[in-house]
Amino acid sequence: NKIVCVNINAGKLCYLRRWPQENYGELIFGLRHQFGIKTVLIGGKEDISYVDQFVKNLSNKIDIYNFCGKLSIKELIGLFSRSHLLITNDSGPLHIASIIDLPTVSFFGPETPRLYGPLGPRHQVFYEDIFCSPCINIYNSKQSNCRDNICLKSIKPQTVIQTIEANN
Repeated sequence: NKIVCVNINAGKLCYLRRWPQENYGELIFGLRHQFGIKTVLIGGKEDISYVDQFVKNLSNKIDIYNFCGKLSIKELIGLFSRSHLLITNDSGPLHIASIIDLPTVSFFGPETPRLYGPLGPRHQVFYEDIFCSPCINIYNSKQSNCRDNICLKSIKPQTVIQTIEANN
């Protein structure tokens, strides 16, 4: 089976950068059904409760390996070296994966992939260029008044699955 790492977190700098949990659930379930993947959840110690809640909501549907808060950076790189794909929000693990050339699927909205996105054909970036995006940048000290990240909510899991399918 292919190992796919999934990072549903975005760091405490801006929780608006999180693609909705239900979308991640639908995506993981769809990929598992189509490709027989093994899903490994990653994240830092500060993400444990968020990820545990996600796993609890999915527990009856699929097996997930939850490594959130359990890996050092060195161990994370080791996991990435054995993985086939990282699916993530705009976050630190995305940048690590792009450095070691692990293919990625990433979600941007409050920040622009034009500045912070991975480069190259092995990286699929999802970004809905809507009127209010990006809403966080260096000019506003990476703060936003946004209360509804429609820029990320408008990215549909089925579109992501179709893109992954077309590139595998």
